[in-house]
Amino acid sequence: PGEEAELQTAIANMQRKPQLLPLLSAKELALLMQECDVLLCNHTGIMHLASAVDKPVCVIFKHGEIKRWGPLNSGSVVLEERDDDPLSPDTVLNTLLEMLNKEKS
Repeated sequence: PGEEAELQTAIANMQRKPQLLPLLSAKELALLMQECDVLLCNHTGIMHLASAVDKPVCVIFKHGEIKRWGPLNSGSVVLEERDDDPLSPDTVLNTLLEMLNKEKS
């Protein structure tokens, strides 16, 4: 909150525009998540909400204790990115594709 103007400026300067969701309540977001096969997010409350509605999550974990704060539901994958070992977009994409293929089989 409070950074909307900066976000709009950044989006205006992007060659490929992202599709952003409108602001949603936690209940609305949980209902939307139930329609997803897999959710990609970073280590935030959204990850915990996805776990609560039993959706597999591909979560990028930058800091913190994964065993303590990571997703609890089965089928989720934690991609750990630490300062000395950055993740590549290919790693994230390949992980998502593997998760989606597992969901469909």
